[in-house]
Amino acid sequence: MLRFLPIRKMWERVEIARQDSDTALFFHLLYAGEMLIKLVTAGLVGAVLDDRDRHRYRLLHRLIRADGLGDWPQALDDVLTGTASHHTTAEAQEDQRDLSQRMGQGHWQHEAVRALASVVSRCDPAADLAPAKASVRHWFRLFVQLRNKTRGHGAPTPALCNSISKDLEASICLVQENLRLLQRPWAYLHRNLSGKYRVIALAGNCDCFAYLKSASHAKSEPLEAPTDGVHIHFGFPAPVELIETNIDAADFFFPNGSFNGHTYELISYITDNRVAADAGPYLAPAGQLPRSETEGLSNLDVIGEVFTNIPPKQHDYVPRPVLEKQLHDVLSDDRHPVVTLVGRGGIGKTSLAVTALHEISQSARFEVVLWFSARDIDLLPEGPKAVSPRILTEKDIAAQLVDLLTPGARDEKGFDALGYFAETLTKSPFPQPILFVFDNFETVRSPIDLFNWLSARIRLPNKVLITTRQRDFKADYPIEVSGMTEDEANELVNGLSGRLGVREVLTEDYRERLYDESAGHPYIIKVLLGEVAKARRLVKVERIVAGKEEMLDALFERTYAGLSPAGKRVFLTLCRWRSMVPELALEAILLRPGNEKMDVEEAVEELMRSSFVDSMKAQDDTTFLDVPLVASVFGRRKLEVSVMKAAIEVDVQLLQVIGATQESGLRHGMRPRIQNLFQYVSGAVNREPGKLDEYVPILEFICRQFPAAWLMLADLYEESGLANAVAKAKEATRRLLERASDMGLRQDGWERLEGLCQRTQDWPGEVQAILGYCKLPGVSFGRLSKAANRLNELFRDHMLDVDSEEKRIIIEELVGLMAARAGEASATDLSRLAWLCLNLHDEDRAREYTEQGLRADAQNIYCIKLAQRLGID
Repeated sequence: MLRFLPIRKMWERVEIARQDSDTALFFHLLYAGEMLIKLVTAGLVGAVLDDRDRHRYRLLHRLIRADGLGDWPQALDDVLTGTASHHTTAEAQEDQRDLSQRMGQGHWQHEAVRALASVVSRCDPAADLAPAKASVRHWFRLFVQLRNKTRGHGAPTPALCNSISKDLEASICLVQENLRLLQRPWAYLHRNLSGKYRVIALAGNCDCFAYLKSASHAKSEPLEAPTDGVHIHFGFPAPVELIETNIDAADFFFPNGSFNGHTYELISYITDNRVAADAGPYLAPAGQLPRSETEGLSNLDVIGEVFTNIPPKQHDYVPRPVLEKQLHDVLSDDRHPVVTLVGRGGIGKTSLAVTALHEISQSARFEVVLWFSARDIDLLPEGPKAVSPRILTEKDIAAQLVDLLTPGARDEKGFDALGYFAETLTKSPFPQPILFVFDNFETVRSPIDLFNWLSARIRLPNKVLITTRQRDFKADYPIEVSGMTEDEANELVNGLSGRLGVREVLTEDYRERLYDESAGHPYIIKVLLGEVAKARRLVKVERIVAGKEEMLDALFERTYAGLSPAGKRVFLTLCRWRSMVPELALEAILLRPGNEKMDVEEAVEELMRSSFVDSMKAQDDTTFLDVPLVASVFGRRKLEVSVMKAAIEVDVQLLQVIGATQESGLRHGMRPRIQNLFQYVSGAVNREPGKLDEYVPILEFICRQFPAAWLMLADLYEESGLANAVAKAKEATRRLLERASDMGLRQDGWERLEGLCQRTQDWPGEVQAILGYCKLPGVSFGRLSKAANRLNELFRDHMLDVDSEEKRIIIEELVGLMAARAGEASATDLSRLAWLCLNLHDEDRAREYTEQGLRADAQNIYCIKLAQRLGID
C-alpha cells in the first residue's frame, strides 16, 4: 500500500522544521493538519454525485471562495449528515461512517480527539474538553479552533509550542494513518493523445485504474473517459476537483480563497507556492435555479389525439420542412424504436422536436407522448441562462413518469417506480403506444449507461426520441440537424430583424455574411442580430462573436470537454489557422516524430460527430477540413491557455507552408499544396542537409496517400546530395510502383527508375525497369524497340552477369511483346528483334525477322549486317 504521496511530502517538510526550532515544528504541524482537513473534505466531495439540486456544485462553489479553514469542516458535515449526504455514491458509505461514528476509549478516533483536545485546552483554557465518545468530525472542528487560536489570532511562545507539539503530532498521525478514505486508491490520471492513460499512483493499491492504460479502453466513448486530474476510486474513478497537481506529482495545490470573480488562489502546503486558478467553472449561482422554458408541463394535457406534457411551440420558430417531414415519418412508422436528433448546441433540435410532436399529436399513432427534459442551459436571445434540469438519472425519470401517469399502485408499500418505468417502456399500459422524449440527453449523469438501459427495454410500437449534441449513441435512426438552409435563414432574419426594427439596416452583403459566418446556426443568427439592434448599425460579425464568451461556452464547452485529447489537439490546430486544411496534410504533420502518437483519423471523425468541423471534397476527391467561425473563435480562446500551444505552433507553421485554401480553391485539389510543402522542405534541406530525416516521416505519410508524391520525394533525395541519395531515390520510386494504379504515374515511375539504375550501373535494376515499362498497356512500339536496343547493348558489352536461364526469360519477355506487334515494326525495329533472338540462340527466328526487315527496307544497314552474319543472300 502506498502511503498518501502528498502527506509523505508534507512530513518531509515537517522533519526539516523539526531540526529548526520548536516554533517551526509547531507551525508546520498546523500546515500538515490544514492540508489533511482539505484532503479529506476534497475526497468526500468527490463522492457526491451530480443531482438536480446541484449539491456537488454547491459545495465546490463554496469551498473555492472560502477564505477561512472553518468552511471546510462545515462542508464535510454537509457530505456526512446534511442534504448532500443523500447524493453520495454507495461506495462512500463506509467512509462516511468512519468519519461520523462516535467511538469511546480504546478506539483510534477517541484517542486522536483526546490528544487534540489536550492541545486546544492548553492554548485556550475555556475550550470544551473531549466528549466521552468522539468522531473524526469533532477532531476537524477542534483543529480549526486550535488553528484560529494560534496561527490565526494568536502568538504562541516557543515554550508552549514545545509542550504541545508532541500531542499534536500524535493526534494528526492517528487520523491520517487510520482514516479509511486515505487508504483508498488515489491517482492522478492523464489521458495521452493515443487515448490511453498514464496512471500516477498517489495512495492505496491503484491496480483498479490499470484498465485505463489498455488499448481497448482508448477506443471507449469520450463520454465515459475520466478527465485529467486527481481521482479517488469509489468503484469508479471519481474526480477530486479541489486538489490540483500535474503529471510529475511534484506538488499539490488546494483552494485558498482570494476569489475575485475571475480567479481564486491555490496554495501548496508542501512548498508554499501559490498559483491562480480559473474561476470560470464556478461562476453560476449555487442556489436553486429556475426551470427551463422547455421543461414541459407538470401534468398531462390533451393536444389533438394524445395526452402529453410537451412544451408549447416557440413563437419565433422558422419551419424546417425537410427535417420536420423526416422526423414525422420515422416516428409514425412501425420500425426504429430509438430515434435521435443530433446536432450542435442551439441548432434547433428542441424546437424541431416540439413542432414535429405537436403535428404527430393530431394523429392517433400514440396515445401518450411523455417529455423529459435534462436541459441545464436555456439559450435566450439576450444570452445563455443556467436552469435546473428536470431529470438527470433513471430514478428522476421514473419519478416524473409516475407523477404524470399516476398508476394506481403508486401509493402501495414497496412500489418500485424504476420497475414500473421499465415495464412501461416494454409494454404500454394503454390501448395505444407511448412515445418517450428525452431532451438534452447529453446532460444526464451517465448518458451512455442510460441510453443502453433505455435501448435494452424499449419495445415497438413504443418509441424513444432523444435530442442530443453527442453522436456517441448508436440509435436505430439518427437524424442530423445541421444549420438552416439559406431560405430558412433568410426567413429567420426577416422576421427577427422586423421585430427588432433593424430590417432596413441590413444590406444584402451583410445578410450573406451572417449566413456564411454562422453556418446557418439559428441561435447565432439571433445573437448577432440582437447586437446589431443594440448598436443600431452593422457590426462586424467576428467582433460580435469574439465578445460573446458566455454564448461560446454555452454552445461548445460541454462538447469540447467531452473530446478525447487527440480530438482537442486536432481541433485547436485547425482553429489556430483560419483556412481550410487538407485532411491528408493535417494527419501527416500531426504524426511527425516530435509529436505524441495519436489516431488523427479517429480524432477528425470525432470532431465531425461533434459538429466542430465541416468537410468538403476537392476536385481530385481529397478531403479538406474547415472550422466554422464561431467554433474557431471558441477554439482560439482555449488555445491561449492550452499546454499544447507550443507544439501546435510548430504544426501550424508546416500547415501554413502548404498554403491557405478557400472554397474556391478546392478545384485545384491536393497537388499544388503538396508541391508547396516539398519546395519548403527542399529549401530547408539545402540550408541544412541533416534536417531531411525530420521531414521524411511526414512526406512518406503523404506519399502513401498521394502516390504521385513519391516522385517528388525521389527528387528531394537527389537534391539533398547525401551519400545514399540516389539509393533513397530508387527506393522512393519503387514504392510508387508498388502502390500506383494510374498508368501515367507508372510510366513516369519506371522511366525514373530506369534512369536512376543506369546512373548507378545497377544493370539488373535497369533491365527490370525497362521490362516494367514495356509491359504497361498502351506502350508504343517505338518504346519497345528502344528497350530491345538497350538490352542488346547490355548483353553485347557483358554488363549483365546472369545465368543463361535468367537471360532467356528476360529476352523472351521482350521478344514476345515485340513479336505480337511485328506488323508495326520498321526495318531497324526488326533488326533489334532479330538480335534479341540471336541472344536466345534462335537463329531461325533471327533469320526470319532479318529477311522481313530487308523486305521492308533493302538498304537498312542493320539488316544488311545481320544478313551477312546469318549467311542470307
